[in-house]
Amino acid sequence: MKGEQMIVSVIGLNHETANLEIREKLAFNESKKIEVITDILDMGIKEVVILSTCSRTELYFVTKSSNLELHTNKIVDYLNKKHSIINLKKFLYILSGHYCNIHLFKVTSGLNSIVIGEDQILGQVKDAHDFSMELGGSKKILNKFFRDAVTCSKFIKNEFKISEIPLSLSYIGIKFIKEKINNFKEKKAMIIGYGNMGELALEYLIEYGVKDIVVVGRDVSKFDNLFNKYNNAVNIELVDFNDRYSKIPEIDIIISSTTASHTVLNKKDFDLIKSINNELYILDLAMPRDVDINIQKLENIHVYFLDDLKDYSDKNSKKREKLAGDAYKIIEERVEMFENWIEFSNVDKFISDINKLSDEIEKDTFDYLESKLTLSHKENKILNKMLHSALKRVIRKPILKLKNIENTEKRENYLEMLDDVFDFNEEK
Repeated sequence: MKGEQMIVSVIGLNHETANLEIREKLAFNESKKIEVITDILDMGIKEVVILSTCSRTELYFVTKSSNLELHTNKIVDYLNKKHSIINLKKFLYILSGHYCNIHLFKVTSGLNSIVIGEDQILGQVKDAHDFSMELGGSKKILNKFFRDAVTCSKFIKNEFKISEIPLSLSYIGIKFIKEKINNFKEKKAMIIGYGNMGELALEYLIEYGVKDIVVVGRDVSKFDNLFNKYNNAVNIELVDFNDRYSKIPEIDIIISSTTASHTVLNKKDFDLIKSINNELYILDLAMPRDVDINIQKLENIHVYFLDDLKDYSDKNSKKREKLAGDAYKIIEERVEMFENWIEFSNVDKFISDINKLSDEIEKDTFDYLESKLTLSHKENKILNKMLHSALKRVIRKPILKLKNIENTEKRENYLEMLDDVFDFNEEK
């Protein structure tokens, strides 16, 4: 059907449907995103955006309603073949239309995160959209979809200030570790990876009184400003990534949150450390995991992963949940606005096509008459205006009627008829 409605859908898994082991198997780095987006576009799917974070991997795509089942099955089969996950389908959720629309708006606003209202997801959604746009994967519909979701999230953030109740993953993780350690302020901490999570972890460690902190990175020269930022209120030591193991014997707490696609703390390297006499607490906030799970088998070492924080965060989110209930009403309103836009997007395309056709006929006719008649400048202007007015009169009535049809099925049938009559080339 030429006037057929386009639908946005999502195929994904998150912290509610899959454990950490499954999620990290389906985590996409940039090179994998490029490959997958390209492959999905090659399937004939019009638009696609991939959102991959520590707690979720989601593929948003646009297709015609009649192709929805076919394209959904193609993507699921593709993911099955590309990732060796037994019974992958049982971990996936597949949402289309209104359910998908509500889902992205909730995700972007932090209302579908482990920590309700967390801020980090907003930047991750924007980055995912920008990345897909650069590859040609996000076009008219997903551009509108993601921009509306981001705008709605910013409004909710400013209106309800949910994120000002400090429950970021870094905050929860530090508090989680703090409650397990006596004399927390006297301990020495190590932060591996100084991105957003690492920076927050440093701030929270300092807030809780830790004075001795080692920051590990691949280019520690980038972190020189830390000394100025904290005005020597804390002892910060910068250590090159390759020297991280040499410092571990003197460390009590390790917070790791790198973007590496492999583990950065491995049991075989821990086995080479001569002595770890103190109790060592390791918190892994990365996805995929930074820490070899076998390290927790070693004596005096306690390892905690993202999923260990879920129950703890649930106890600290009641206030956010109350505010989130008010935010849902805003999301419903904004989603309705997007759905009205997408419902009339085919109408807009037809109006654009028929106006373009009218302009082409007007120009061709005027050029022909101008070449055959000897007219003054004033007469040329009158002729041009008359042609323009006459052609617009011809198309005005069907355009107005189309705009005023409220019944969706009737409007789609009307569009199909007009497309057949005018024989517009459908966008591929």
